[in-house]
Amino acid sequence: MTGRNFKRNEYQFDYFSENFYQLEQDYNRLTKSDEPFFAIVDSILDFIIENHKNYFKLPAHLTTLQQDCYFQFKIQYAEEKGLIKKIVYQGIKN
Repeated sequence: MTGRNFKRNEYQFDYFSENFYQLEQDYNRLTKSDEPFFAIVDSILDFIIENHKNYFKLPAHLTTLQQDCYFQFKIQYAEEKGLIKKIVYQGIKN
């Protein structure tokens, strides 16, 4: 198992929550890309984990607003050791 897959098993989005649904809606509303959200969600997760960031940036040339959009997240750490850490969508910052 590679380090990348190991980390992905340690962190995940809260896929069945309202905030994840809002993330999908916000992405689809703001992007000019033809690539569907479900096709990039793992790349977003990898970026957040590997770069120790709490956001990802959609560059201005790819947004309907013509400005950089930052999708903000919060990491919820598990109280018990060994449990998965959730990455929770917080909203957009322009």
